[in-house]
Amino acid sequence: MISSAIRHQANLKMLVLNNNGYEIERAILDNYPYNDIASWNFSLMQRAMGSSRDGIRVTNYGELGEAFIEMRKDRAFQLIEVMLPQGDGGKVMKEVGESLRFD
Repeated sequence: MISSAIRHQANLKMLVLNNNGYEIERAILDNYPYNDIASWNFSLMQRAMGSSRDGIRVTNYGELGEAFIEMRKDRAFQLIEVMLPQGDGGKVMKEVGESLRFD
């Protein structure tokens, strides 16, 4: 999908939410090592898939706001990787995880 969007110059914007692992799995089965994956730099995927530039990696609300402003100026495909703190799954995710837990 990414390479096709780049090749066809689609005005598509993609947000990748990166919390360094499988957060829903952590909510279900905490402390299992398979939930912690290698740290990928998803923002580099844009260039790897054929774009002439990298995506954008943001770590706070200010950077995200700036990225949205830049995104609106450009009609090409744009990937934004949003770095989230590990364990920040929110109330609903924690409730779902607890309901599925089979300790």
